[in-house]
Amino acid sequence: MRAKRTDKSQSAIVKQLRQRGAQVIVTNFGNDFPDLLIGLAHWSLVEIKEADGDLSRGQLQFLSDAKGRVGVATNFDDALEIAAGVGHLTLLQKEAITKWLYLNHSQQSLSVRKFFKLIGK
Repeated sequence: MRAKRTDKSQSAIVKQLRQRGAQVIVTNFGNDFPDLLIGLAHWSLVEIKEADGDLSRGQLQFLSDAKGRVGVATNFDDALEIAAGVGHLTLLQKEAITKWLYLNHSQQSLSVRKFFKLIGK
């Protein structure tokens, strides 16, 4: 297992979430596991990305396979929405990711900008 590279905005997002009363666990598991486990209204897994970053194929697969609340955040507001239970990926959005993975089997990443377009956000 290799260590994850931390996105620049992650520490600020974690600090703001904790100031709002959220319990935040920085996972650092690597291997495409999301960056944060956030407890607020419910437990949610959150992948933190820079707006101009990319999601790896493995990260996309994790997002599409996840059975619980999971989402991608580029800033505090995104992370708070996911933690509050309104910004996580829906079943239809997970299906769109699965379809993209199937149709683009040789592509190893997807830009965050294109990801949000894919899921209609």
